[in-house]
Order: sequence, then structure tokens, then C-alpha cells
Amino acid sequence: MMASEDPQLPPVPQPEPGNAGRALPSLQRTWPTGRPLATGEALASKCGGCNTDWLIHHSMAGFRLRCDCGAWIELPAPALRLPMSGALSPMRLPAEALAKVPDAHGLLQLRVDHGATYDGAISTSLPMAPGTLQSGNVESRAAWTNRACLEFTAVLAAIIGPQLIAMWLTRGNEGVLLMPFVSLISGMLVLVIAAASGPYGTLGLRAPPFSRCLEALIAAPIGYVLAFAFVHLLRQVFLSESLADDFLPELHNRLGSVLAILVLAVSPAIIEEIAFRGMLQGRLMALLGARNGLLVTAMAFTLAHMSPLTMPIHLGLGLYLGFLAERSQSLLPGMLVHFIYNSMVVLLPI
Repeated sequence: MMASEDPQLPPVPQPEPGNAGRALPSLQRTWPTGRPLATGEALASKCGGCNTDWLIHHSMAGFRLRCDCGAWIELPAPALRLPMSGALSPMRLPAEALAKVPDAHGLLQLRVDHGATYDGAISTSLPMAPGTLQSGNVESRAAWTNRACLEFTAVLAAIIGPQLIAMWLTRGNEGVLLMPFVSLISGMLVLVIAAASGPYGTLGLRAPPFSRCLEALIAAPIGYVLAFAFVHLLRQVFLSESLADDFLPELHNRLGSVLAILVLAVSPAIIEEIAFRGMLQGRLMALLGARNGLLVTAMAFTLAHMSPLTMPIHLGLGLYLGFLAERSQSLLPGMLVHFIYNSMVVLLPI
């Protein structure tokens, strides 16, 4: 953009006394030519070629203007002002400026704008709402991640460890007779871990809405039918009748229906729901957000069952149970689904 080449420019009117903030005093050159510029819209600059002072409208910020002498006047770009809220905000809020606010389900939230960072420590023993740790600082997120990994490892050891020991101490199917004791030991270990982990393991032990219990009664048989169809499809693909584990019929025959249901339905329904949908899902959802936390919990639930061929069944069941626990804000409907489904597997082997 070429400035006026007329060296005799009309002077810019001087401000009246008492109106100093409304217009700036005249400089040697202005742009637009001869226009008074208020304080908030003026950019002062100097030509490096002829040392002429310029007063330029702020709309030229980031551009350059040619002086009468032919030299270019570079105008700095305006400073970027990030919003107080938004994904790009680097704001770090001091801990004392925030208050923990319990939601309708007893979980704690933070008064933090989206994209801001809570600069205080968030204790791993607090029941934080889904996604809360995404606003936490690096130290808090690292502490929660370490705690989640430690608890998941402890739960896997509590569930799988006694089974492996029983298999090591016995031969063939003799380990079936130890299953009631294995189930009891695993259950006690998981309950100890849940009690030591904080509030997530027990927070969901509350009365659910009746509609969710009714849903559980309907969902369990549907889940069994889908699992039966999936296993039948695998048998057709692999042309084998040995896909199903012989362990379940053997346990049923040796222990009887009552003990078999106690070992494979009652105990897992209580222990696994407290461990996965309660303790682990609550912590992972606070750390990763509701959707990602639910997905990772379902994957952990699938891994704990150590059954490669039925992984889709356990993954689908884990996703549904996690979604049911989140909608009902209770572990009891999931325990009901888990109990009915496992009982059907024991009494009506797939």
C-alpha cells in the first residue's frame, strides 16, 4: 500500500483540554491521510529510511506500509490472545482458587474451564467424576495412571493366581475339587484390594432404579443366546465340537449344581463387578473420560478371562455391563446380569 506522496499534509486536529483520551496529537505522517486516530486504534511507527514518524490505523497490524521515501514500514502482528476457555488455553489455575463440587452421584468435579489445568494435587483416594483428571496437572495424571495399573495388576493376580496354584498342585481334572476354595480365596483377595483402593469399589453398592433391574433380567438371556450362536458359528467354521471347554461339565458333575453355580455364577458376579465395573472402571473413567474408560475396562475384563476364542463374547459383555453400571449408577444390575448369564452357562453348557 502506497502512502500519500504529498509532503504537505493537513495537520491532524489537536485534542481539546480534558479530552486527551479521545484523539492523539498530530505526527508528521498519518494513515489514513489526515484522519484523527483515537488512542485505541493508533499504531505508532518510524520509517527506517527517512526517520519520519508515522501514526497508522491498527487494521494495518501485521502488514507493511510504504513511506514517501520509498522505504517499507513493517508493522508487528497483533498479539495472540487465547480465550479463557478452549482447547488451546494454557491457563494453570491455583489449587486454592478451585472448589471440589460433588455431583448427583457423589462424585467430585472441579470448577475448571475446558482446556484449563488444575494446578493442585488430586488425591487418588477421592471419587472423581469421569474426565476430571483430563484437567489435572502432569503429576496428578501420573499418580492416577500408576494407581490404575497397580490395581489392575493386583486384581488379575487375585483372580488368576489361585487358579494357577490349584492347577500346579493337582493333576488332570483333580483341580475341579479345589474350585470352591479357589473362588473363596480370590473373592477375599479382591474385596481386600477394593477396600484399599478407595471409594470406587463400594460407591456403586446402592439401590438401582427398578427399570435397570428389569433390563438386567431381559439382557442376560439375550446375551446367552448371542454367545451360543457365536460358539455354534465357530464350530461350523472350524468343523470341531471341541471348542467348548470340558472344564464346566466336569465341574458340574463333580460339585453338583448348587456348588457349581456358587463357584461360577455367584462369586464372579459379585467379585468381578466390584473389581471391574466398580474399582477399575471408576478410576479409568476419571482418568480417560467416560467412553475411553469404559472401553479400556471392557478390554481388561476380556483379558482376565484368558479365553482367546471367546474374546468377542467377553468384550461385548464387558462393554454392556460397563454401560449398564454407568446408566444405573449402581453395580447391582450388572451383578444380576452376570449371575443369570453364568448360571445359564453352567446349567445349559454352550
